[in-house]
Amino acid sequence: MAMGKVIAACGLALLVGWLPGVPTGAGAQEEIRIGAVWGLTGPTAGVSQEGRRGMEMAQDALNKKGILGRKIRVSFEDDKADPAVGVSATEKLITQDKVIGFVGGVGSTICNAMLGAFEKYTPRPVGVLTGCGATTIEQRYGKERGYFFVHPWEYYYQTTMRDFLLAVSPRPQTIFIAHEDRLYGTSHAKMAEEYFKEAGFKVVAKEAFKSGAPDLTPLLTRAKAMNPEVFYWIAYGTDAVLITKQGKELNFNPKMYTSTVQLGTQEYRDAVGTDNAEAFVGLTVWEPIATFPASKEWPDLFPSTREWVREFTARFQREPHYYAVMSYVALVAAAKAIEGAGSLDRDKIVAALEKVDTMSPMGPLKFTPSKFAVNHAFKQMMIFEWQKGAKVLIFPKDIATGSLIYPFPAWNQR
Repeated sequence: MAMGKVIAACGLALLVGWLPGVPTGAGAQEEIRIGAVWGLTGPTAGVSQEGRRGMEMAQDALNKKGILGRKIRVSFEDDKADPAVGVSATEKLITQDKVIGFVGGVGSTICNAMLGAFEKYTPRPVGVLTGCGATTIEQRYGKERGYFFVHPWEYYYQTTMRDFLLAVSPRPQTIFIAHEDRLYGTSHAKMAEEYFKEAGFKVVAKEAFKSGAPDLTPLLTRAKAMNPEVFYWIAYGTDAVLITKQGKELNFNPKMYTSTVQLGTQEYRDAVGTDNAEAFVGLTVWEPIATFPASKEWPDLFPSTREWVREFTARFQREPHYYAVMSYVALVAAAKAIEGAGSLDRDKIVAALEKVDTMSPMGPLKFTPSKFAVNHAFKQMMIFEWQKGAKVLIFPKDIATGSLIYPFPAWNQR
């Protein structure tokens, strides 16, 4: 049987769909084929490439012994951060390539579109999703037992940011929220505004922009005129770079610049320079300075965080972003569930995933209910700050490795 490409899950950070029509007998196919659709180019390229690295590393680790006597084979395709491209790739893989599953991806907009495509098929593909963060997705699809969500929901993000800002001394009073104009940014911004206002902060504006836009000067000029103490934006990697560079050009000096997701990538720091990244604050799911121990159940696949980071860094000559470890953990969990099921039977794999309970380099891995989803994994969030080219954890206090630089050092005083 031809091995066709497997697409990478675009907005899903890790998605695995098992189809009853896939041959499972000896010799039916030499490899267990899994698709991965990522935004390998465009505004999500930074974290998408990290997701790909994590999956490649997991694939190699799994194939040292194999699963059910076969090799795992992941094929990657670029969704270009376009939900239509992600959907067409998903449907092609289901109807033509007959892949065993989908793994990987980033972006709630694309995740939502791909899950919509899943709904067209019976049975629905199983999903281990790493890129879904919008609670609208949780509410719409969370009751489906076959969807396993790995990425924290937006309310974990925004309650963490709220609590962090409440802990800052002296406490800031005014916040400008800027966000990309699709599902991810819009949903997060709406929730952030609600939590901030409830906590007593004044949201001076909430403004949308197109992710990947070549010029954000008008937005930043309006924000500067409002003189907010906190400029908080919710978008992707290329946007973070542009906001940093144009904020400097405009000499826009809020007391804090803070953002989500891709502010912590090595690409961001390298693009803006160590000095310009200084004192930018980011919200994150995981950092490589975490100290989780090795798994007792699968120590060969889930070593300690320190050992996993060492292996990743040696292989790729770079520090891992959380999408790297998250996609690694997701692919291993999916493969071990296939092994635990002893077959490619959908219901058996779902049951095996629901039994996963082990330590991982990202932290304890167990699917438990969230507000609306029946199977959700990681819920922890952290706040870091760029200091002298490195990320320092500053919140919560029990995991902090340093103190916050505050207020933001003015551009013309650096």
